[in-house]
Formats: sequence, C-alpha cells, structure tokens
Amino acid sequence: MQLTINNSELFGTVKMPVSKSFGHRILVCASLSNEPTIIYGKSDSDDILATIDCLRKLGATIKETETGYQVLPLWQSLNVNALLDCKESGSTLRFLMPIVSALGAQGRFVGKGNLPNRPMDELIDTLNENGMEINYTMPYETRGQLQPGKFRIKGDISSQFISGLLMGLPLLNDDSYIIIKNELVSIDYINITLDILSKFGIEIETTKSGYYIKGNQKFITPKTIKIEGDWSAAANWVVGGAISKQITLCNLSYPSIQGDSKIVEIIEQTGAKVVINDGNISISKNELRPINIDCENIIDLVPILCILCANIDGESILTNLERLRLKESDRLNAMIALLEAIGINCNYDSKLSALHIIGGNIFGGTTLESYNDHRIVMAGAISAINATNKITILDAECINKSYVEFFEHFIILGGIIDDK
Repeated sequence: MQLTINNSELFGTVKMPVSKSFGHRILVCASLSNEPTIIYGKSDSDDILATIDCLRKLGATIKETETGYQVLPLWQSLNVNALLDCKESGSTLRFLMPIVSALGAQGRFVGKGNLPNRPMDELIDTLNENGMEINYTMPYETRGQLQPGKFRIKGDISSQFISGLLMGLPLLNDDSYIIIKNELVSIDYINITLDILSKFGIEIETTKSGYYIKGNQKFITPKTIKIEGDWSAAANWVVGGAISKQITLCNLSYPSIQGDSKIVEIIEQTGAKVVINDGNISISKNELRPINIDCENIIDLVPILCILCANIDGESILTNLERLRLKESDRLNAMIALLEAIGINCNYDSKLSALHIIGGNIFGGTTLESYNDHRIVMAGAISAINATNKITILDAECINKSYVEFFEHFIILGGIIDDK
C-alpha cells in the first residue's frame, strides 16, 4: 500500500485503541489462570493476533466477544508439542519462550520479517543454563524442562526477556532469582508486567540485583480485567496536536504506568497546550521550544519525537539511542534517512549516542521507505502535516502490526490522503 499525504491541519477527537503492552500480558496471564477470565477491550493489531493464535495453539480457548475476549485457560488441553507462529511480534516470542520452557512443552517458534534477526541469544543462554536445550537460530525449538534457580541476564538489550521470565518462573516447583547483570532499561515495561501479574495473584519481590520469584504459584483470575488505552499510539496524535491545531484523545488513563505516557511531560516542555480532563487529553498548538531528552527508557517514542523536533525552530537533542537499532528495523538509521529526506538537518554523534536535529521548514516532496516498521510509517505520516510538498510512504500496510485504525483516524482528524 502506497500513500501520498498532503499538508493538512489536524483537528478533532479520536478514541485510542487498547494498549498492546497490556493486551499481550493480560492474554498470557489469563491463559495461565485457574478459571476463565473476561477481558474488556480488544485489538486487531497483527502482534496481538499472533499472541492469541499462539496461546490457542498451546491449548487456551480465546473467544472474541462484543467488548473483548473470554479466555479459558490452557490447563485442560495443554499442547506439549506446539508450532507457534509469532509472525513479526517480538513480545509474543520473548514472552512465550520462557513460559513454554516452564511448562515443559516442546515448542517450535517461527516468525517472519525482521523477527528472526532480532536479539535472542541472551534469553536463550539463561534458559539453557537452567535445564533447557534451545537452538540459537529460528525456528527455535524448546526441549527439556526449565529448572528453578538463578537466571542471569543483561538488562540493556530488551526488557521483554525479563518480562517473559517474570511470567514463566512462578510456574516452576521452587524459587528462582532473576539477576540483572548490568543496567536495566525500559523499566516501565517491566512495571506493566509486575502490575498485571499482581492482578493475577502472582507475587514478585524486587531485590538489589533483580527479582525474587517464589515457585509453585498459581495464576488466580481476577474474573474481569480491562485493557488500558494505548499511549504508544496516542503519542503520534499528541505530537500531531502540538504541531497542527488541536487533537483530543479518549480512552486513555493518566497518569499511567505505560512509559510512553511520558510524551505528555515532553510535549509540555516544548510549550504546547495540554488539557487533561476525565480520561480525555487535548493537545493544541503553541509556540514551541527546543528540547533535550534522554530516551533510554522511552526508546519507542524516538521516531515521533524526531518529527516533533523537526517542527521546532532551533536545535533539539535526543540521547541514548543505540537500542533503536534492535527494533523491527534499524530505527536510528531509518529516522535519520527520513529527516534528511524531508529536508531537515540532523547529525548523529555515535560517541555520545546523541541525535542533533535542527528544526525548521519541512520541505517534503519525497518518497519515504517504511522499512516494514509501523512506527516509521506513523512518523512519516505526521511529518507530512506541515510539509510544503506532498510526502509518499511506501508499504504503509505494515501499520497493521500495531494500529490498524491509524489512517482512518488520520482522515477523521482532517488528514488528506491522495491514494489508499
């Protein structure tokens, strides 16, 4: 799907989709619970659909309802030899590998796109050190029974490794420790995991070096649970409102433990107008100031922050960006290429891991690669709002990985698209 987007003024109200981060974790915990769970909120994103499909293959029954899902846990029909297609979802793969290992099942994990190339060695190392025999290239096959003990893992590659362990280790027959070998990044995603685990009756103790997990725990259903609205999706419209006219977003919790909700603080730093009222967030344009933001714990916000900086006169700086290279695409190089293509000067200092962006007039008049990355597509679309000339985005259908309704919402807010 190739889209050509015109300069346009965005104004109006849209309802945010549910959070993928919450959705993955709630579906997994419900599938491991003692009794059925009713979930309010559902998603058509490719990543969530991949998790649902894999949980069904493991034996869970997940039925769509008008308002969400009904989940019957996998215990009555556990499939100990499952083919698990994770599509392009890193969360699905990294969450389920420790869980399948803890269940003693033989899972065969496959995927597509960039998923086979995304880092997994660190997670596989610690699983293999504790009773598993897992190969290091896709398709990954889990053989053996995970044993309780000490799970040593680096904390600066992916928080998803740790979240997967936190969900899997309570199932083991004795206590375990997760020992973080160096700095822990993206801790907000781990906090989401801990929050949802607590709602399902799982106790995790934070230690000086990581986490202590009691064995023989049972996932106890809360009976009903709601998936929060998605701040990762909302961040695009927060920036859109700040650089255009005014956008109001519904179905959001604020404050929220979602790390990407920090976009509100960042946008307030620029001088944009923000009004928060009973779950509705309104953002409107004002004279904007340059920003200097440490992105270590908000790495997924970087693509849209680049577009924000491109619309602010003067020099803005985004730091701690190297982990961008390990996402669905090399997002660091992708965003540098995007900024240069739309006429914005930028310079990356690799020694300091700092991207300097000189904001000003966005020329546009260019064609952007999507790199099969949903966040690059959304950033490209928002960049077109104030562009002097049209911007075309190639392979924009990869938006379905996270936010199926994105371009529908773009049009509702007044965005102008030539081709769809």
